Amino acid sequence: IGLAMIVHFIACGWYAIGVYSTQADMNSWLSPLQDEGAGRLHCYLVAYHWSMAQFTPAPNNYHPGNWRERLYAVCVLFLGLVLFSSLLGSTTALINQSKQQAYAQMRQDDLMRRFFKDNEVSMALGNRITHFLKEHSKRKRRVAEHDLQCLASLPKSLRTEMHYEVYAHVLSRHPVFAKIETLHQNTLVKVCHQAVAEVTFAKGEEPFYAQMPGSHMMWVVDGGLEYHLGMTSSVVSAQGSISKKLEKGSWISEAVLWTKWAHKGLLVAMCTTGVVQLANDQFAGVACEDVHAMTYIREYAHVFVKVLSNLIIEVSVDDTFNPFEYSIRELIPYRQSMPSHMSLSSTAIRTRRSSCLETFGTITDRSTEQTP
Repeated sequence: IGLAMIVHFIACGWYAIGVYSTQADMNSWLSPLQDEGAGRLHCYLVAYHWSMAQFTPAPNNYHPGNWRERLYAVCVLFLGLVLFSSLLGSTTALINQSKQQAYAQMRQDDLMRRFFKDNEVSMALGNRITHFLKEHSKRKRRVAEHDLQCLASLPKSLRTEMHYEVYAHVLSRHPVFAKIETLHQNTLVKVCHQAVAEVTFAKGEEPFYAQMPGSHMMWVVDGGLEYHLGMTSSVVSAQGSISKKLEKGSWISEAVLWTKWAHKGLLVAMCTTGVVQLANDQFAGVACEDVHAMTYIREYAHVFVKVLSNLIIEVSVDDTFNPFEYSIRELIPYRQSMPSHMSLSSTAIRTRRSSCLETFGTITDRSTEQTP
């Protein structure tokens, strides 16, 4: 389309010079057409044809008839030379790049087949690995912060504010973090800046498996996850295992924040899935700085561990454990802080945003917590 527009404007210029030349009683490329009584559309098509011929080896039987038209034709030829060379170079580079990528992919496929053969990898496992790599290479995912290198140059104050607006509404889907934002907003700002990050898992990728030490609480922000109780690997058949699906807005592995926790099952991405992760160590470090916020979080942590310790004897408690799903008297103060829609709108967050983004804190002293 761009090239067609350039040719159009060149044709208009060529036609305009021809009209000027004929009005000045000068010999022109347009003179034979006027003698034939050609219409304006016919003249325009001839001019357009002449313009295209300057960029390609196509023949044309209309040529400059005076020095003005000759000068215009020379300028157009120079422009055509530059554009044609640029287009040819870009096309050649694109073809070479495609060939190199295709060769590199063929080379990788060949090396992978040799690796499987040399190490006697079973055909079933080899097919699963190949399928995963193909899905991983063509996945489409959310744009995360690490995809934008320019954000690394932002000053700390802007990055802190950005992290708060990006992650606070996700964490606030949990009633305790919603209450923290209401009472100790500065604490949540620092948590979002220092302890939260977004990661993307390709289809079939496993964020954790059974017996793996827990280190992050997770919120699903895009895609979906599937949890299999008791499984250590997707190699083991999922038949007979208890599975749960986690859609957008769900969270998992809250226990890692309040006690030492080993995962009870396998978590698998059902498709390309974006997850916001809250690291327990960084959360603990930030949370110990504000006495008032730490008091609130410590009280909830003790209640959580107490409820978990009591229920783990009666029911099968796993990584999807959510104490707010049970009618427990100790959780009433925290349940009352739960938003009716389990999340806060970005508008409400911006309205309540503090103008002072300084140090804050939170969390329970891990050395005094009980491990169920």
